[in-house]
Amino acid sequence: NLLRREYGELTATQLANRLETTIPAIWARVKRLGLQGQGRSGRPSQWSPADVDFTTQNYLTMTPREIAHRLNKHPQTVMKKARELGFSRLDARIHSVSAQLKLSKEEWAYLAGLIDGEGHFTILRSTRKKGMVLVPVVGIANSSPEMVKWLSRKVPWDAIAWESPLEAWAIRKIPTRRPVARLWIRGSKVMPILKGLKPYLTAKRTVAGLLLEFCESRTTHWGKAYSEREIHIEREVKELNSHIPKSQR
Repeated sequence: NLLRREYGELTATQLANRLETTIPAIWARVKRLGLQGQGRSGRPSQWSPADVDFTTQNYLTMTPREIAHRLNKHPQTVMKKARELGFSRLDARIHSVSAQLKLSKEEWAYLAGLIDGEGHFTILRSTRKKGMVLVPVVGIANSSPEMVKWLSRKVPWDAIAWESPLEAWAIRKIPTRRPVARLWIRGSKVMPILKGLKPYLTAKRTVAGLLLEFCESRTTHWGKAYSEREIHIEREVKELNSHIPKSQR
């Protein structure tokens, strides 16, 4: 069929257009037909020194799909090679945030002061099909539009949400006459932010240190079960936060 004939000669986008389907559907068919790892004309994909160099230099800044497109390989093949080279998508996420943090020492100190007063460090616990999930979070609340603009320029937050005074009171029992913006970032991406903030924090240095310890621990065995220490850190963070006024969490 067309996919067997043209796989390795056309990109996934071109194949999807020719077959009038989606790119994920193309990859699903490729996997079903056992074509992964094959290059042009159906031959097994070979990794030249140039391919390895390109992957090494770009894995932290390009997605596996983008690299696969450039090297005419399957994304799964690229991810497998990246693992052999010692990379992970976790590394890429952390690197992506680090590259976007353009703060001077003075700005780090200023941001730390804001978070000491209006921010929070926590670990969210949820339950999914595969079991318990612990997610580190760094967040801050502020009612000044100018300050929110500054914060949004300096940190690649996952989300920025505005709450009306009524919502702020109904959700968190915080009295305010102005809309409040809540900014937060979650997961492994918080690690470079914690490293930048920690030297300048005062009131929340201990809880930030625990969050950083949690993140560094997870990077050493990503995808594995949580250790007793990691679970204990989540409890310690919860206990420390219980003593912080709700308006500062």
